[in-house]
Amino acid sequence: MPKNLIVFEETGEICLKFNQAPEYLTYRTKIIKKSSGKNPVCIELTFIGIWPYAAPMPPEKHRINAENISSLFPKVAKWAYKYGYTLC
Repeated sequence: MPKNLIVFEETGEICLKFNQAPEYLTYRTKIIKKSSGKNPVCIELTFIGIWPYAAPMPPEKHRINAENISSLFPKVAKWAYKYGYTLC
C-alpha cells in the first residue's frame, strides 16, 4: 500500500481574541494536505507568545483534521470558541 504523500504544506500565524477581556493569543499554524486518506487535510497549532492573564488557556499544541480546506476553518473556529475565543 503506498504511503500518503504531502501535496501541499503552508505555515502561518493565527490570532485569537478572548470575548470577555482584551486578551489575545497567537498560534503558529502548519496546514498539511496529503494525497489520500479519510481526512487528508490537517492543521497543527503551536502556541507562541505570552500566556493570558485572566482568560483560560487552550492547549499549547493541537491538531485538527478535516476532509478539505473549506471545512477546516469552521473546525478551528469551533475549537477556539470552546475556550471563549474568536478568530481575529
